[in-house]
Amino acid sequence: MALFVSLRSFAELRRSFLLIIRVHKLSKTRMETGVHHAGHRYNFYVARGWESKSVEEQQAQAVSIPSPAKLPLNPAQIAGQRRRQGLMLSRQYVLRQLEAVQNPRHREILQSALADLDTQLAQSV
Repeated sequence: MALFVSLRSFAELRRSFLLIIRVHKLSKTRMETGVHHAGHRYNFYVARGWESKSVEEQQAQAVSIPSPAKLPLNPAQIAGQRRRQGLMLSRQYVLRQLEAVQNPRHREILQSALADLDTQLAQSV
């Protein structure tokens, strides 16, 4: 099998290849010198460590503000909270399925499941 390339298509390929090389060299020199698109050095004027100072301030504020003391929960209360959270997650899941459902029979089943979850949530309060 012989590969034939006309001189015109060869010249076009060479031109596009040279253009790609120029763009690559230009972007490489910009990256090396730190020149950004607008011709400015990226992060040239930003002081080092300003983020850590902000974090230190936030930690100091968190320590200085007392949080209200919470009473420890008994195992029954913890179980109730977990059950309620599980019901809420199930309810969100059913709502997401209701948004995407196409079959009317499946929609009815999901609506009845949602009603059942709502009654269980009302009873758990």
